[in-house]
Amino acid sequence: MQAIHFLWDIDGTLVGRSEGPIEAWKELAERMLGSRFEWDQLDAGGSTDPLIAAGICDLFPEAADYCTAEQICAAYRELACRNLRTQPCPPLPASQALFREAASSPLCSNFFLTGNFRQVAASKLAGSGLSVSELTGGFAEHGPARARIARHAAAEALTLRPGRLVVVGDTPRDVAAARAIDAVAVIVGNGQAKPEAVQASKPDLFYPALPGLDDLLADLDQIRRT
Repeated sequence: MQAIHFLWDIDGTLVGRSEGPIEAWKELAERMLGSRFEWDQLDAGGSTDPLIAAGICDLFPEAADYCTAEQICAAYRELACRNLRTQPCPPLPASQALFREAASSPLCSNFFLTGNFRQVAASKLAGSGLSVSELTGGFAEHGPARARIARHAAAEALTLRPGRLVVVGDTPRDVAAARAIDAVAVIVGNGQAKPEAVQASKPDLFYPALPGLDDLLADLDQIRRT
Protein backbone atom coordinates (compact mmCIF):
# COMPACT_ATOMS: atom_id res chain seq x y z
CA MET A 1 0.00 0.00 0.00
CA GLN A 2 1.19 3.52 -0.83
CA ALA A 3 2.65 5.56 2.01
CA ILE A 4 0.66 8.56 3.24
CA HIS A 5 2.40 11.81 4.17
CA PHE A 6 0.16 14.06 6.27
CA LEU A 7 1.10 17.75 6.06
CA TRP A 8 -0.52 19.39 9.08
CA ASP A 9 -1.65 22.94 9.58
CA ILE A 10 -1.54 23.91 13.27
CA ASP A 11 -3.90 26.78 14.17
CA GLY A 12 -7.53 25.71 13.98
CA THR A 13 -6.48 22.20 13.00
CA LEU A 14 -4.40 20.74 15.84
CA VAL A 15 -4.79 23.55 18.39
CA GLY A 16 -7.39 26.16 19.20
CA ARG A 17 -6.86 29.87 19.53
CA SER A 18 -4.73 31.48 22.21
CA GLU A 19 -4.79 35.23 22.75
CA GLY A 20 -1.06 35.13 23.56
CA PRO A 21 0.31 35.46 20.01
CA ILE A 22 -2.35 38.04 19.12
CA GLU A 23 -1.36 40.10 22.14
CA ALA A 24 2.27 39.81 21.02
CA TRP A 25 1.48 41.30 17.60
CA LYS A 26 -0.50 44.13 19.21
CA GLU A 27 2.22 44.88 21.76
CA LEU A 28 4.88 45.01 19.05
CA ALA A 29 2.79 47.33 16.89
CA GLU A 30 2.45 49.73 19.80
CA ARG A 31 6.08 49.40 20.88
CA MET A 32 7.75 49.48 17.45
CA LEU A 33 5.25 51.41 15.32
CA GLY A 34 3.68 53.61 17.99
CA SER A 35 0.20 52.55 16.91
CA ARG A 36 -2.65 50.27 17.94
CA PHE A 37 -4.85 48.06 15.77
CA GLU A 38 -7.66 45.54 16.10
CA TRP A 39 -7.05 41.94 15.09
CA ASP A 40 -10.02 41.88 12.74
CA GLN A 41 -8.32 44.58 10.64
CA LEU A 42 -6.07 41.79 9.31
CA ASP A 43 -6.99 38.86 7.08
CA ALA A 44 -5.02 36.49 9.29
CA GLY A 45 -6.89 33.19 9.00
CA GLY A 46 -4.58 30.71 7.30
CA SER A 47 -1.98 33.41 6.68
CA THR A 48 1.73 33.29 7.59
CA ASP A 49 3.64 35.13 10.30
CA PRO A 50 5.72 37.19 7.80
CA LEU A 51 2.58 38.22 5.92
CA ILE A 52 0.84 39.16 9.18
CA ALA A 53 3.80 41.38 10.08
CA ALA A 54 3.71 42.93 6.62
CA GLY A 55 -0.03 43.50 7.00
CA ILE A 56 0.51 45.31 10.30
CA CYS A 57 3.13 47.54 8.67
CA ASP A 58 0.73 48.29 5.82
CA LEU A 59 -1.75 49.65 8.36
CA PHE A 60 0.80 52.27 9.38
CA PRO A 61 2.80 53.25 6.24
CA GLU A 62 4.18 56.35 7.96
CA ALA A 63 6.31 54.04 10.16
CA ALA A 64 8.10 52.42 7.21
CA ASP A 65 11.13 54.68 7.63
CA TYR A 66 12.06 53.29 11.04
CA CYS A 67 10.55 49.80 11.35
CA THR A 68 10.24 46.84 8.99
CA ALA A 69 8.19 43.66 8.97
CA GLU A 70 11.42 41.70 9.39
CA GLN A 71 12.20 43.56 12.61
CA ILE A 72 8.71 42.89 13.94
CA CYS A 73 9.04 39.18 13.10
CA ALA A 74 12.37 38.94 14.91
CA ALA A 75 10.82 40.33 18.10
CA TYR A 76 7.60 38.37 17.68
CA ARG A 77 9.20 34.94 17.96
CA GLU A 78 10.37 35.49 21.53
CA LEU A 79 7.36 37.46 22.72
CA ALA A 80 4.80 35.00 21.31
CA CYS A 81 6.57 32.06 22.94
CA ARG A 82 6.70 33.91 26.25
CA ASN A 83 2.98 34.64 26.10
CA LEU A 84 2.19 31.05 25.18
CA ARG A 85 3.77 29.84 28.40
CA THR A 86 0.96 31.51 30.36
CA GLN A 87 -1.74 31.38 27.67
CA PRO A 88 -1.32 27.99 25.98
CA CYS A 89 -3.35 26.91 22.98
CA PRO A 90 -6.15 24.49 23.83
CA PRO A 91 -5.94 21.09 22.12
CA LEU A 92 -8.39 19.98 19.43
CA PRO A 93 -8.83 16.38 20.65
CA ALA A 94 -10.07 14.60 17.51
CA SER A 95 -7.33 16.11 15.38
CA GLN A 96 -4.62 15.33 17.90
CA ALA A 97 -5.90 11.76 18.22
CA LEU A 98 -5.56 11.33 14.46
CA PHE A 99 -2.08 12.85 14.55
CA ARG A 100 -1.01 10.34 17.20
CA GLU A 101 -2.57 7.44 15.28
CA ALA A 102 -0.70 8.46 12.13
CA ALA A 103 2.56 8.81 14.08
CA SER A 104 2.28 5.21 15.26
CA SER A 105 1.37 3.78 11.84
CA PRO A 106 4.14 2.34 9.64
CA LEU A 107 2.11 3.48 6.62
CA CYS A 108 1.95 7.16 7.61
CA SER A 109 4.27 10.07 8.31
CA ASN A 110 3.50 13.43 9.92
CA PHE A 111 4.95 16.71 8.68
CA PHE A 112 3.86 20.30 9.22
CA LEU A 113 2.66 22.87 6.72
CA THR A 114 2.11 26.01 8.76
CA GLY A 115 2.49 29.77 8.56
CA ASN A 116 4.01 29.79 12.06
CA PHE A 117 7.68 30.26 12.67
CA ARG A 118 9.11 26.91 13.83
CA GLN A 119 9.83 28.22 17.34
CA VAL A 120 6.26 29.48 17.77
CA ALA A 121 4.83 26.29 16.28
CA ALA A 122 6.74 24.23 18.84
CA SER A 123 5.40 26.37 21.70
CA LYS A 124 1.81 26.08 20.48
CA LEU A 125 2.00 22.31 20.16
CA ALA A 126 3.79 21.74 23.46
CA GLY A 127 1.37 23.97 25.34
CA SER A 128 -1.57 22.03 23.94
CA GLY A 129 -0.11 18.76 25.20
CA LEU A 130 0.92 17.39 21.80
CA SER A 131 4.45 16.08 22.16
CA VAL A 132 6.46 16.11 18.92
CA SER A 133 10.10 15.06 19.14
CA GLU A 134 11.13 16.77 15.90
CA LEU A 135 9.22 19.36 13.89
CA THR A 136 9.74 18.72 10.18
CA GLY A 137 8.01 20.19 7.15
CA GLY A 138 7.35 23.73 6.03
CA PHE A 139 7.26 26.77 8.32
CA ALA A 140 7.18 30.56 8.04
CA GLU A 141 10.97 30.54 7.62
CA HIS A 142 10.40 28.87 4.22
CA GLY A 143 7.82 31.45 3.05
CA PRO A 144 6.44 34.00 3.20
CA ALA A 145 3.90 32.65 0.69
CA ARG A 146 2.00 29.55 1.81
CA ALA A 147 2.51 27.85 -1.56
CA ARG A 148 6.26 28.13 -1.12
CA ILE A 149 5.98 26.68 2.39
CA ALA A 150 3.90 23.84 0.94
CA ARG A 151 6.53 23.02 -1.66
CA HIS A 152 9.21 22.84 1.04
CA ALA A 153 7.05 20.54 3.18
CA ALA A 154 6.31 18.30 0.19
CA ALA A 155 9.99 18.05 -0.70
CA GLU A 156 10.88 17.01 2.87
CA ALA A 157 8.14 14.38 2.91
CA LEU A 158 8.98 12.88 -0.47
CA THR A 159 12.68 12.80 0.36
CA LEU A 160 11.82 10.42 3.20
CA ARG A 161 10.03 8.01 0.84
CA PRO A 162 7.62 8.15 -2.11
CA GLY A 163 4.01 8.54 -1.07
CA ARG A 164 0.73 10.37 -1.31
CA LEU A 165 0.59 13.93 0.05
CA VAL A 166 -2.40 14.86 2.21
CA VAL A 167 -2.77 18.42 3.53
CA VAL A 168 -4.86 18.66 6.71
CA GLY A 169 -6.08 22.17 7.49
CA ASP A 170 -9.07 24.35 8.27
CA THR A 171 -9.16 27.26 5.79
CA PRO A 172 -9.42 27.86 2.03
CA ARG A 173 -5.73 28.78 2.11
CA ASP A 174 -4.97 25.21 3.13
CA VAL A 175 -6.93 23.98 0.10
CA ALA A 176 -4.91 26.34 -2.12
CA ALA A 177 -1.66 25.05 -0.58
CA ALA A 178 -2.73 21.48 -1.32
CA ARG A 179 -3.46 22.37 -4.93
CA ALA A 180 0.00 23.94 -5.27
CA ILE A 181 1.66 20.57 -4.55
CA ASP A 182 -0.92 18.23 -6.09
CA ALA A 183 -1.99 16.97 -2.67
CA VAL A 184 -5.33 15.84 -1.29
CA ALA A 185 -7.01 18.63 0.69
CA VAL A 186 -8.62 17.43 3.94
CA ILE A 187 -10.40 20.21 5.81
CA VAL A 188 -11.77 20.14 9.34
CA GLY A 189 -14.57 22.52 10.24
CA ASN A 190 -13.51 23.40 13.78
CA GLY A 191 -11.18 26.23 12.74
CA GLN A 192 -11.45 29.95 12.02
CA ALA A 193 -12.95 29.88 8.53
CA LYS A 194 -16.68 29.96 7.88
CA PRO A 195 -17.95 26.57 6.67
CA GLU A 196 -19.47 28.07 3.52
CA ALA A 197 -16.13 29.67 2.59
CA VAL A 198 -14.33 26.37 3.10
CA GLN A 199 -16.90 24.45 1.06
CA ALA A 200 -16.61 27.02 -1.74
CA SER A 201 -12.88 26.27 -1.95
CA LYS A 202 -13.79 22.66 -2.86
CA PRO A 203 -11.68 20.52 -0.54
CA ASP A 204 -11.42 16.85 -1.40
CA LEU A 205 -12.72 15.86 2.04
CA PHE A 206 -14.51 17.95 4.66
CA TYR A 207 -15.23 16.85 8.23
CA PRO A 208 -16.82 18.72 11.15
CA ALA A 209 -14.26 16.84 13.25
CA LEU A 210 -11.54 14.57 11.93
CA PRO A 211 -12.29 10.82 11.98
CA GLY A 212 -10.03 8.02 13.11
CA LEU A 213 -7.17 6.91 10.90
CA ASP A 214 -8.87 3.81 9.46
CA ASP A 215 -11.93 5.81 8.38
CA LEU A 216 -9.81 8.57 6.86
CA LEU A 217 -7.66 6.09 4.94
CA ALA A 218 -10.84 4.46 3.61
CA ASP A 219 -12.11 7.85 2.42
CA LEU A 220 -8.75 8.63 0.82
CA ASP A 221 -8.83 5.30 -0.96
CA GLN A 222 -12.33 6.06 -2.23
CA ILE A 223 -11.11 9.36 -3.70
CA ARG A 224 -8.34 7.55 -5.55
CA ARG A 225 -10.83 5.12 -7.08
CA THR A 226 -13.22 7.81 -8.35
